[in-house]
Amino acid sequence: MNKLRQMFRFSKPATPGFGISSGFYLMTFIPTTALPTPHQLANPEGADGAEVGLIVPLEHGAVKTSLTQPMHVGSYGIVSPDKKSMLHMAITNLGQSTGFDPRVAADTREAGHLLSPEVREVMRATWLIAQFKFKSHDAMVRPAIRQVYGLAARLAELTGGIVCDPLAQRYSMGPDARVSEDLYPSELLSFHERNGKLMTKGMSKFGLPEMSIAGYSEENRERARETLEWCCLKFFRSLPLSVGDRPKGHNHTFMVVQDADVPAGGYPTLELIPHSATSVDEVLEDFFSA
Repeated sequence: MNKLRQMFRFSKPATPGFGISSGFYLMTFIPTTALPTPHQLANPEGADGAEVGLIVPLEHGAVKTSLTQPMHVGSYGIVSPDKKSMLHMAITNLGQSTGFDPRVAADTREAGHLLSPEVREVMRATWLIAQFKFKSHDAMVRPAIRQVYGLAARLAELTGGIVCDPLAQRYSMGPDARVSEDLYPSELLSFHERNGKLMTKGMSKFGLPEMSIAGYSEENRERARETLEWCCLKFFRSLPLSVGDRPKGHNHTFMVVQDADVPAGGYPTLELIPHSATSVDEVLEDFFSA
């Protein structure tokens, strides 16, 4: 990546109050060995459906004609048009990956409950894995997130693959993996239920706390999910919640506390508990009342 760093300089404007975690990355599972050209994936004009950006093969001796030849196992650098974000894309054979095997994961009990048959079929057929990871990113975050999801989705579309977001535990077909620049929780997170508690997955990619809620009834499960989504949206709009805050409905309030059920080493998580009512259901129903 030193080659790319020498070619471009990056400015550092004000931030929206959060960034992108160094542990964040996306993967595209590719069920073929026939790869597109770099130009088909990204080019400065966004021609022919490609993402807008400059892609550079990073192996020694790469020449300009490499951009019009099919990609192969190796490393590529991708720079945003405004030169504020730089990504490293590493394409590896499945056997060279860091231990995660989508073929095995596709047949787990959890995958059977959470993933569509179409997604599992692609996971079983994976030959190559492309990993996208930031080396630096636009301090405004949103353009960088849109770009990386767009690149992973474009590669999936060109190869019949799927996009995996490990921190959010999301697996999406190419067209479903794209996100808007406005950062909506429904596009970036997943919601998991365990032992009667609903939890977000994916806020950690921004260095933000996950959210949780428990004690809701079956009838109010969807309201609980929408409430967590609303909380996460507040973070994305630079209106973060913190311990002690009291989100208010019409007549009742929640209180934000530290989730005590998070295991050691887990991501920091904030939990909503009833403050001015006797139950979570009562607050939820108040929040969603006309």
